[in-house]
Amino acid sequence: MTSTPSQSFSGEQFQLTADANGDTNISLVAGATVSSGETLDITSGQTSSSVTVLSGGTLDVDSGGTADETVISGGVLQVYSGGTASGVVNQRRR
Repeated sequence: MTSTPSQSFSGEQFQLTADANGDTNISLVAGATVSSGETLDITSGQTSSSVTVLSGGTLDVDSGGTADETVISGGVLQVYSGGTASGVVNQRRR
């Protein structure tokens, strides 16, 4: 998982799992918020859950990555070829 240098994951929980190649996958367990100017990149083998993307923030889901139960609150969700997003809620301001 990659993020912008200013992004803080203080207090967040991560899950470490082994993949078929013996590498370690790091997954955000739940509840992160991506704020303005921040980008959270979910790469192959990683899963995010219950992430909220605020105005000016970006959640990128790369090939092989998964984003579950994402709330878009003015931010951007980019799902690239081979990536998966499910349970997306778009909270548009009126």
